[in-house]
Amino acid sequence: MMIVYKRQLVQRNPFVPAGALCDLSSSVALMAHLKIWILFLSIFSANALSAFTGPVIVAHRGASGYRPEESLSAWDLAAQQDADYLEVDIVSSKDGKLFCMHSNEMSITTDIAMRPEFSQRRTTKMVDGIQETGWFTEDFSSVEISTLRLKESLAFRPQLYNGIFHVPTLQDYLRIVRAKETDLKRKFGLYIETKSPEHFRALNLSMEEKLVSTLNEFGFNQTDGSVLIQSFETYNLLRLKNMTNIPLIQLIWRRDGIQADTGRPYSDLLTTEALSDISKYAIGIGPLKTLVIPFSSADDPTPATTLVRDAHAVGLKVHCYTFRNETNYYDTLRFTSMNQEIDAFLAVGVDGIFTDFPDLGVSAKRRFLGISSVTTHVQIESKTSVGAWIGLITLSSFVIMLLIATFFLYTRYTNTYRKLQQMDMFDM
Repeated sequence: MMIVYKRQLVQRNPFVPAGALCDLSSSVALMAHLKIWILFLSIFSANALSAFTGPVIVAHRGASGYRPEESLSAWDLAAQQDADYLEVDIVSSKDGKLFCMHSNEMSITTDIAMRPEFSQRRTTKMVDGIQETGWFTEDFSSVEISTLRLKESLAFRPQLYNGIFHVPTLQDYLRIVRAKETDLKRKFGLYIETKSPEHFRALNLSMEEKLVSTLNEFGFNQTDGSVLIQSFETYNLLRLKNMTNIPLIQLIWRRDGIQADTGRPYSDLLTTEALSDISKYAIGIGPLKTLVIPFSSADDPTPATTLVRDAHAVGLKVHCYTFRNETNYYDTLRFTSMNQEIDAFLAVGVDGIFTDFPDLGVSAKRRFLGISSVTTHVQIESKTSVGAWIGLITLSSFVIMLLIATFFLYTRYTNTYRKLQQMDMFDM
């Protein structure tokens, strides 16, 4: 009764501003609206932090269909071709320096076989359960590796850039990514693969700690998916899970292939139970593309497997590898071009593809999304930036409005309360 009586007094007292109760209701409404706006802006901010829109195009070792793989020039071209991610592989030198190479055997991608000073250091060893002969990064110092020059690894691709580019370090890779972001005013994703990590760990050349510390040093440690670390080896990913919050990707080779660390066939990673286990330490899988759409037999196209559906069911992304524009790399019984092949994989629902030809991958992505041929990623990033500023300004305006309203209401009710006290209206 006291509360009702007080409300009645306030409503009929001439000293209470006529709109006081309305002001109170308005302030409550304002608070409700503010909460809604904060929720909206939180969602908007989360979307602004998501790495990329639609299926992502990963420049496999850079634009390696046009330049020697894992060269600064390959990443530079991939950036100009508007790839979403610039991929890199890392190996270790004898003195623990991380270099960008697809294999620790260097004769495939460098001119080391032509260097007489290194001829006596050719050797044979077991790497990841496979016997290999050549020159291995773990037997050479960082200074020695830095003297080598890159070459095209595939004989049917252009050889005119052979002998021009040096073997980049992890730091070189990070610097060029940062430089291209500045030049092109957009963000590029980093997609980093640890090569033969158990092999190097057995040599006391563990890569995980150096990789994480270097990424932290350069400020590339975001957890929004703009930096991804991938590996074929589960133990490597589990160690990284304990070192960093950077999202991880479990790579999967052909079904009858054997994991170097666990000794299990990769087919063991394709079951629904295994995919569920993978989801506990990784955000996605990187399967060989034939695990999604197998090569056809005769003229009878083999249907897609359930891998994409199964992976999505446990929350895993699917990034397939590798799409190449030469006929010996795609199913010519099913597809007439790599473009048609990519279209089919995007239709199946994969979340991204690795390709040596980022320009063709980007074109396929635009077809899939129904976007014009105009460079889209810069525009998307630009819109996101403007939207973020608009959101910040809007939120600031609402906060200021709330503070003004609170001060106004406090002042009015304080004055009203004093006048009511003078009239003994609250003296019971």
